[in-house]
Amino acid sequence: MFANVRAKARTVVVIGTIGTALLVGPVASATTYQITGTSGAGVNARSAPSTSASIVGHYAEGAAIDITCQTNGSVVNGATWVWDKLSNGSYVSDYYTTTPTLDNFSINLPNCAGTQSELNPAYPWPGVGPSTYIADGYGYYEGECTSFAAWAVRNDGLHHVSSSSWLGNANTWSAAKVESSPHVGDIAQWYGNVNGAGSGGHVAYVSEVYGDGTIQVEEYNWLSSYNGYTGHRYNTRRISVGAPSRYLQF
Repeated sequence: MFANVRAKARTVVVIGTIGTALLVGPVASATTYQITGTSGAGVNARSAPSTSASIVGHYAEGAAIDITCQTNGSVVNGATWVWDKLSNGSYVSDYYTTTPTLDNFSINLPNCAGTQSELNPAYPWPGVGPSTYIADGYGYYEGECTSFAAWAVRNDGLHHVSSSSWLGNANTWSAAKVESSPHVGDIAQWYGNVNGAGSGGHVAYVSEVYGDGTIQVEEYNWLSSYNGYTGHRYNTRRISVGAPSRYLQF
């Protein structure tokens, strides 16, 4: 289960107004939710997932919105970095919507990068607080990047070659095969202080490999993706193949 689940949507819906549509061509499949939690003030729709992006429209409290996907953005009210992309191409903070999950992606909505996680809903320890450290029973702390990556390897029916449970900090991980090119199921590894990783490095699970030199990774505790919001949170992002230091195949 996720840490924060909102109340169900209201039955009375007031349709809000929105600026000129930003998308041209077919509209992606969307799921309808409502605007909530604005104390009657409504919420601004923006051109990008950021509170500093230009305002392109406004939705009233209770207004129906059609969400096509979710993505990372600036943190709102210190509670969530998730933003919802609407069917007209604008964005609203997930904080003000009735989607099921407040501080993480909702499992029934796709990620705007093009994938919908199968791993995150299954990870056994998704609701750990940012300042809480609980051993996961495998040598790591719940909600850390190492805990999630090690669990993903075990979830694939594989094991760590050098140890069945403990490989230390992310920058010390090793594997039977070290690669420069990624494959689905590999662990992307960042050395300490490389491309946004902290001094202890970072590891993430490779869930997609694209033909344009990018990959999709799933991860926990990638702090820079939260724009200052503290960690122990799930994230997925599409990055350059060259962003990690190397790839580990177990």
